[in-house]
Amino acid sequence: MSEETTGQQTSTPDQDGHGKKRHWLLVGIIGYAAVMTLVVIAGLVIGAILFLGHSDEEIAQAVDPTETAEEVIETPAPEPTITAESEPTEAPEATPTSEPEATATPEPTVTPESESESLDKIITDCSPSCDGEAIPLAADYIGSGPHPIVLMTSVGTEHEWSDMLPEVWWPDRVEDVQLVAIIGPETEVVIQECPYQDAPSIFRYRFERSVRIVEASSGMTIDSEVLLGSEPRECQMQEPWYLVRLDGDHVEYEQVEEWLEPFVTRNIPQ
Repeated sequence: MSEETTGQQTSTPDQDGHGKKRHWLLVGIIGYAAVMTLVVIAGLVIGAILFLGHSDEEIAQAVDPTETAEEVIETPAPEPTITAESEPTEAPEATPTSEPEATATPEPTVTPESESESLDKIITDCSPSCDGEAIPLAADYIGSGPHPIVLMTSVGTEHEWSDMLPEVWWPDRVEDVQLVAIIGPETEVVIQECPYQDAPSIFRYRFERSVRIVEASSGMTIDSEVLLGSEPRECQMQEPWYLVRLDGDHVEYEQVEEWLEPFVTRNIPQ
């Protein structure tokens, strides 16, 4: 039996299968969208309910003052306590203070002037002994020591070593002075010249001081001496070019005191 071709288009089995698949796929997508929409709406509704319920409770608690008012009304006010009036205390009577009696200021006591004289005055009065003149007020150089002594320069002024004398040697007045030590200025003496070939010579110097001891009452010189400082070192075979002198030590005060001591401490028969 032969098939006849008609004017209508007939669908094949493959076309019918594809159409059904597209139909159910579209139905699934729409269904999924609807379910998700319902889930979102339900979540929003539940959240709104919870939010509104919580806010209402807070507002009710903040606005409703009935409980607090009732508690304040029911609390009885404390009854006032009557305190006993304190009796006024009498102020203590002022006790008159006795005015201090005026004390008489002690009259200044007049102390007698010290019999000791200044060293400047003593040396000024004894300065003529530098020229061999007698000091009429001075004491005689007799008896046991120590015999009071003063130091002065060769021009009759106080020497810088005067305060270095032992205190037992100091006179209190011109009338106590028995000895006058006159110390001359320090001088330097060339004790050697060291010549060098094609170089300047080197000179060795020693320092000296003259000292003289005088009896104050007569102006007579008892003794004199030239005190020497230590000598400088010897010249060497080779010395620096700039070196032209070698100095010894200066005369020290201790040398003067050592030389004066026998004259100050000796016993002079009367």
